[in-house]
Amino acid sequence: MASPVAEALLMPILETSESESSAASIEKAVGLIREGEVVGLPSETVYGLAADATNTSAVEKIFSTKGRPSHNPLIIHVSDASMAAEYVKEWPTEAQLVADAFWPGPLTMVLPHNGRVSERVTAGGDTVAVRVPAHPVFRKVIEQSGCPLAAPSANRSNHISPTLASHVVASLGDQVTVLDGGASPVGIESTVLDLTCKPAKVLRPGMISAAAIAGVLGDCQSGNQSQSEVLKSPGQLSRHYAPKAPLVLFDPETEKVTELMAHYGVNAGEAVVLGHLMSGVPEENLPQRVLPGTPERFAQSLYAELHACDQSECRLILMQKPPTGPEWEAIHDRLRRSAQ
Repeated sequence: MASPVAEALLMPILETSESESSAASIEKAVGLIREGEVVGLPSETVYGLAADATNTSAVEKIFSTKGRPSHNPLIIHVSDASMAAEYVKEWPTEAQLVADAFWPGPLTMVLPHNGRVSERVTAGGDTVAVRVPAHPVFRKVIEQSGCPLAAPSANRSNHISPTLASHVVASLGDQVTVLDGGASPVGIESTVLDLTCKPAKVLRPGMISAAAIAGVLGDCQSGNQSQSEVLKSPGQLSRHYAPKAPLVLFDPETEKVTELMAHYGVNAGEAVVLGHLMSGVPEENLPQRVLPGTPERFAQSLYAELHACDQSECRLILMQKPPTGPEWEAIHDRLRRSAQ
């Protein structure tokens, strides 16, 4: 008898199809969630490991499956702003403005919770992080299950986030059923916006920038929480999104790839060089992969390239530092945490 994952991988890609097989796949995922199980779901950011956010034993399976630290809170995913308001103490004007501008989409809001989700979701804190995903498969599962879904990335804790169903299977094996919704079109995790302070503060940068949010709210700051505080959202830990091999950021104008390889004791066949346009990297005999030039396409391909490095079992990943600027902030954040 095939494992649940093997069965799931035989299912069709579930994007906007209304076929009977697609409906049956979604129905199976909904049934598992209602039974208190976890399911791998596609989203526009990365694949998520989803469970009923009101069911403590189901949420505990997320932590145990991922090996996730208990103090790292989860994001809950809901179908719309009205559903989001059901799980917070109040729904302020600022939240509605942000929801109108960016939902459904890759932006998470942090607000005081009203106790209706499991305290395992909030890591014992007073706030909850909430998002309306844009992916049609994820939205259908929320709507049909009738509950908010806690869903961190569907991979082992601190490892590379998955942007394909095959990435989930490579990380978690046959522990979960995965619905294959194709490649995640955004490619990195959502922006997290803390609305419990004034002005609002971006706790985790994403492809929706602080500047874009300031255009809606009038002001918006950026910065991580203190590690001594109860965490309000994921994405605050210093090491995250990490491949198996060491990832080293370098400036080709001041650092030579061959000298970095010698420092880490690896040969040419054991290193991969990644970069934005690969300018200033003369060592043409080394394996090189060029990431796209725009921040949106760079983000979309970043984790897939790191997964490819994992699959190649290389011993060192040398990543050319991408351009600077507000539009590259989220990418720099993910690379810094990957390279810790």
